Amino acid sequence: MKKVMFVIGVLSNGGAERVISILAKEMIRKGYEVSIVTVFGDNNNYVTDKRITLYPINQKYKNKMLRVMGILRKTRQLIKQQNPDLIISFDTTINIYTIVSRTFLPNKLIVSERNDPYQYPGSKGIRKVRDFLYRFCDGFVFQTEDAKKYFSSRIQEKGVVIPNPIISDLPYWNENSSEKTIITASRLNRQKNLPMLINAYSRIKDSFPEYKLKIFGVGELREELLNQIEHLGLSDKVTIPGFSNDIHTEMANSDLFVIPSDYEGISNSMLEALAIGVPVISTDSPIGGAKMFIKNEENGILIKVRDTDGLVQAMNQILSDKKFAKNLSYEARKIRKDLQSEKIAKIWVEFAQKIYRGNHEW
Repeated sequence: MKKVMFVIGVLSNGGAERVISILAKEMIRKGYEVSIVTVFGDNNNYVTDKRITLYPINQKYKNKMLRVMGILRKTRQLIKQQNPDLIISFDTTINIYTIVSRTFLPNKLIVSERNDPYQYPGSKGIRKVRDFLYRFCDGFVFQTEDAKKYFSSRIQEKGVVIPNPIISDLPYWNENSSEKTIITASRLNRQKNLPMLINAYSRIKDSFPEYKLKIFGVGELREELLNQIEHLGLSDKVTIPGFSNDIHTEMANSDLFVIPSDYEGISNSMLEALAIGVPVISTDSPIGGAKMFIKNEENGILIKVRDTDGLVQAMNQILSDKKFAKNLSYEARKIRKDLQSEKIAKIWVEFAQKIYRGNHEW
């Protein structure tokens, strides 16, 4: 049986994790033997299929250099032991680890760039290392054409743009829900610019006193965000529940989904919110992930990055006009047809076959 190995940081909350879980299930269904290496431990909120083998790497060295060396050694050991026909790595840092671990090994490697390569990682030095090491990969998957264009022509020639898949059993928007909530779901980090959402909410709360804000996710800025919420006197209105195992129901019962990020690849939560039909507001971040799917004021609203006034205006527009919100929902749900998991997985498998082939045939 043909063997595919995915490599990722963790299988907790995040768009890449959801994409891998969908692709792994589809590849199992098509007859491939699938394993997933999690570089940063054994957290798993997505993969339940027992046919998918998980290999958690848990390096607990306090010394960063020892930790990195341990990750490289263990990843290389797993690649040699399992000898997959193809390795698919997700996220820049993990891609770097995987490329180094695979040095002088024959296994084909595809790396998936999940973010804005102009801004992520934040370290310019790491971006230079990435740009150098990517020359040693066999194939590349990008989320947008703008992200692809960042890289050299040599890399672009080996690359393809593939959007994220969405699961088939998403609920539909409950426009008559009594919950009255505005929500977002993301990692709690600088990139997501959640302080802007909290500030915008503080400016509309008096006009819409029945609405509360829920920020789903985990991350290093939790305490900072809680302090901001307390400082603005919003502790009874804004909550940070953490990771939700039922985020799609939360979306379906909400009145508005907001993505205030400074930059993104393609937000999986945005795609899911659109497919569910909850009205969506997103920043039009630099590499074009949101504008690939949102037609402004037709199936969602796009605002400028770091535009708090624009966000306030968009929130007011949707919450005060139920007919407008309903029209956005109707148009947004059409995305389901284009991003069916079977359709996107087929594109992935065809690209994987193309990269692997060489002197082989899958």
